Amino acid sequence: MNIGKKIQALRNSKLWTQEQLAEMAGVSERTISRLENGEKIGKFSLQKIMDTLNTTLEALEEMTVENEQPTIPTEVNISYRINNARELMRLIPDTHMYGYDYHDCITEEQVEIAQNFLTSVGDAIDIWSMLELAERFNLENLLGELMTDLEKLDLWVFGSRKVNKDDWATTIIEIYSKDNPLIQKAHLDASLITK
Repeated sequence: MNIGKKIQALRNSKLWTQEQLAEMAGVSERTISRLENGEKIGKFSLQKIMDTLNTTLEALEEMTVENEQPTIPTEVNISYRINNARELMRLIPDTHMYGYDYHDCITEEQVEIAQNFLTSVGDAIDIWSMLELAERFNLENLLGELMTDLEKLDLWVFGSRKVNKDDWATTIIEIYSKDNPLIQKAHLDASLITK
């Protein structure tokens, strides 16, 4: 499979459109389209796209696609459970990219509340720098109420934040059922956690 198809599979795995990837990478949407259709693009543009997708040419060459789901040799990303809105608010400032997903939502009510929560987090990220302190407290209260609604439906919020060498921060928020077998329970020494 050519590099363009692997880029497309990786982009799809992140639920990004061509337009979103182009904007984040600082290239044109036409460049993404050309690449994914197997056409050649400049090395500089290709590097920007790979940086945005957090991959390398070597990783793409090793990548296989099974049933259109990419298998990528990469580091393991660990998300931690967010227990309250105060913890969530620590992930929001200075976020450049926001990724999200909700799993295990079976009922319409679960889907609706999960979508409302994730939309509210995205909106908070977008307007964070424009908010006054009191507005940030109000936002924290709103997100706390939405998290409580999720927990009433046995859904937990998990999050992670990664900052690359260029200080580009990516925040990922995901929602899982508290009974999801992927959730690993561990007790961490609080002194090991960076503030």
